Amino acid sequence: VERGAHPDIVLTAALGDLERTQRLLDTHPESIRTVVSSDYFPMRDPRAGGTIYNWTIGTDKSPHEVAREFGHEAVLELLQSRTPDDLRLSIACALEDEPAIDRLGAADPRAAAKLNPKEHARLAAAARNNQTRIVALMLKAGWPVDLPGPEQATALHWAAFHGNAEMVRALMARNAPSAVKEPSHGGTPLDWAEYGSVHGWQCRTGNYREVIALLQAKRAPDASE
Repeated sequence: VERGAHPDIVLTAALGDLERTQRLLDTHPESIRTVVSSDYFPMRDPRAGGTIYNWTIGTDKSPHEVAREFGHEAVLELLQSRTPDDLRLSIACALEDEPAIDRLGAADPRAAAKLNPKEHARLAAAARNNQTRIVALMLKAGWPVDLPGPEQATALHWAAFHGNAEMVRALMARNAPSAVKEPSHGGTPLDWAEYGSVHGWQCRTGNYREVIALLQAKRAPDASE
C-alpha cells in the first residue's frame, strides 16, 4: 500500500489506516457495505476457493468487525459514524453490541423484517461460521429464520452441519423449517447433520447425537414442508 497499491476498505480497516479509510468512504460511500464474500471479491476462476481474505481475515466479515478484531478503535468509530441506518442493526449484531440492538429494536420493532435480502442472508452466514452468540442476537432482533444464505442453505442447515445443538435449539424455538431441502445438494438439515458428523468441519467436536435427535423428533410434524 505504501508503494502505491490501491487497498479496499477491508484492508484499510485491518491496517488501521484511518486516512485511507476516510478517503474510501468519501469517494465510495457504498464501500461501507463491503463484506468478505464473492459479491464484493468475485473469483476470476470459478473453481477457486475464494479470496485470500477468507483465510487471513474471515469469511463474511465487515470492515467494522475487522477494525475491532485488529484493535483499531479510531477506524471503527469512523466506520460507525458512516454506517447508514439500514445497516446499523446488522453491524450491531456482528459486533455483539446488545445495547445497540435493544435501542434499534425499541425504535422500530420491525427493523429486522424490513432489511434487504443480503442482510437477511447474514443469519445463515453467521450459522455457517458457527457464531452461536451472533445467531442468538439476530434471532432476538427478529431475523427471519427460513431464508437461505451461503450455498442456498438455511441457518438450520449450517447449525446441523456443525453439530451445534445450542444453535439448533434456538433456531427450532423460532420455528425454523426442518424439512426444507437446499437446492445445491438436495439435503435437509438432518441430512446435513448426518454428513457433518463424518465429514464436517466440527466432526470431532460437534454434538451430533443431540442435533440428530432434535431433528428426527421434529421430522414427522414437518413432513408436509
